[in-house]
Amino acid sequence: MSKKYSNEEIQSAATNIRKHVLQLTLERNGCYLSQACSVAEILATLYMRVLNITESSAPAIPEAFPGTPSKGNMDYLQGAAYHGKLTAPYDRFHFSCSLCGTRLCFANRMWTTSA
Repeated sequence: MSKKYSNEEIQSAATNIRKHVLQLTLERNGCYLSQACSVAEILATLYMRVLNITESSAPAIPEAFPGTPSKGNMDYLQGAAYHGKLTAPYDRFHFSCSLCGTRLCFANRMWTTSA
């Protein structure tokens, strides 16, 4: 993405990550609250200032989870689509297992600067 966000915008996005995850935690009686809150600034900074990614090619609101990938379930939208083009010179960001749950809690809302 070509726009470089200010420190204030990044902090606002990190705050909104925390608000959204807290809301999901309360609505769903549990979530990865501490993980999302502890990485909020890191993820906001990566997505808003560091990573060289294109616009998402995936829908803003994900469809219902189609189930775990398997031999019988290979027709699903991969998470990579949310990071735009897969080719050089664009960056790819791979989540570790400890961050996967965090991402699922706030998919595509992390760079929203108002809640």
